[in-house]
This record gives sequence, C-alpha cells and structure tokens, in this order.
Amino acid sequence: MANPRQRRKSRSGAPKARLSKFANSKLKKVTPRNFPGPLSNAYNPRQTPRQNYERLGLLSGKLAPRLAGGIEKNTDLQNIWLNKYKKKDEFEILRTTSDGEVVDNEEDENDEEETDEDDSEKSDDDGNQATTVNRDPKLSKGEGRIIRDADGKIIKVIIGDESEIELEPTAEDPSKIVIERDLQPSTSTPWGNPLDTPSYEQDPSVTHHPPAPVLQGIGYQNPRQGFVPPKTKFVEDLEKISSNRLATYSETIKKKQHLSENQTNWLLKLIEKHGLENTHLMARDLKLNKDQKTEGEIRHLISKLASQ
Repeated sequence: MANPRQRRKSRSGAPKARLSKFANSKLKKVTPRNFPGPLSNAYNPRQTPRQNYERLGLLSGKLAPRLAGGIEKNTDLQNIWLNKYKKKDEFEILRTTSDGEVVDNEEDENDEEETDEDDSEKSDDDGNQATTVNRDPKLSKGEGRIIRDADGKIIKVIIGDESEIELEPTAEDPSKIVIERDLQPSTSTPWGNPLDTPSYEQDPSVTHHPPAPVLQGIGYQNPRQGFVPPKTKFVEDLEKISSNRLATYSETIKKKQHLSENQTNWLLKLIEKHGLENTHLMARDLKLNKDQKTEGEIRHLISKLASQ
C-alpha cells in the first residue's frame, strides 16, 4: 500500500522538483584534458603501463615501471605446458608412447596381433612377474607411478624427472612409501627455476625486465660517446615539450609576485605592534590576523616586503 503522502503528491498538480536543463548540462559537462599534441592519442588505456611504455619507446633507465605481479613471458617452457594440458582426444592419449610419440593405428593393430600370440605362449611363465605397459605416457616432474604385480603387491615406484627414478617399495601402503632425501629431483620446476636471492633484493630492471630493443630509449649523456640522441620520434617530441615548459616556468619564477597595497598595510600594522622578528605573536593575534596566516606564511610575506 502506498504512503498517503505519496498519494497526495501524485494527485496534486504541483510540478515535481527537477533540475533545469541548464543545470543538467553543467553537471554532465566534462572538461577536456589539456594534453600536448603528441600525448593526446598516444596512451592506450586498454594496455598496461609497461606495454604503453614499450610501445612509445620509454623503457630505458629510470622510466621502466616497477610493476607488481611480474611480467608476462612467452617462454618455451610455458608453451610446452600449454600444449601438454590442452584438451586432447582420449584415443590420442592412449596412443602416446612412453617417449611422448603418437603411434599409428595400423602399427597398433599389427603389434596387438603379435603380442596376443606371444602372451598366449608366455602366460604360464610370466604369471608372477610385473605387468608393465610400454605405452604409459612419460612422467613429468612432480608425478609418480606405482607398479604392481598380478597379486596387487607393489614392486616398483617410478618418480618423474628429466630421467625417471626407480625406487624399491618401503611399505605395502602407497601413502607410507618413503622417498630418500638423497634422490633430489632437478631444481627446475614447471613454473621456472627457483631464485637464488629474494626478488625484493634484486634490481627489477635487470632481473625481471628484458633489455629494451634498439629502437627504444631516451636521450642521455654518455661519458664515452657524449650525448646519445633518442631513438623514437615520440620521445623527441616529449623532450621538446619539456624544454619549452621548463623555459616558461623559469621565466615565471624570475618574475616574483609583488604584494598588494592591502597586504603591505596589514604587514606594517603587524610589525608596528609586535616588532619585525616576533612572527609567533603575529600568528596568534586574533584581531589583526583574521585570515589565520601561519607563522611561516607571515615570515615569507615579510621577506617579500623587504625585497620590494
């Protein structure tokens, strides 16, 4: 049920309180950013800061950004793992040999016929021996395989590494099998080699970032080669803009702002009442210091007055 007050508002002929079109236009108005010409369309917001720096030729020296989370690398190891764990056909996995090669169907049928004849002859002699499969896929690092005999007893444990490690079982329960500490696998892992030193102690520009290409860089002063010019046109335009802005800024700093007549009269009253150096009492004077200027601001204004 609606609120009685809301029902009265709907029945009344008074207009709703709305902002005028002029006010709405002012609210929706977006001030354009005053970017220089080369910078207006250079930065791509869909890319990361490092990708923008690399594309514009700014990855050199102290301009290389230190990013959290590392940098995406297209390594051979990454491609191997992506190809290994991508969606495959079930029969393709069964056809792979221990060396990772795919066996053709015709060869499989011929091999099956030959192995069936051999197995029928050797079934009595090899009953107590281990049943091994030649087509087991090659174990990768961190994986293992338990081999059992016909009775289900564990006879061998294989650990995946660059070269597979075979171990004798130490217990019947697979969860209680102990692996000797001397048999350390290789230090490399699927996600890369371990670091010798912590990452925060290393120089990020050396360890994480690849060297900048030849077409990148900014102009710098080399003690042997002298001034090395920038390699990209974008960097040259940026240097021109910065030099012009520095010149205009230095000119404005040279032209110091002078005090107005009211400021000089106000400072003279403070000096007559408290003295030239007693800025502490000037700042605490509630009658004369109505704008609540701090002690440092008053001292700065007095120095300007003295320079005039």
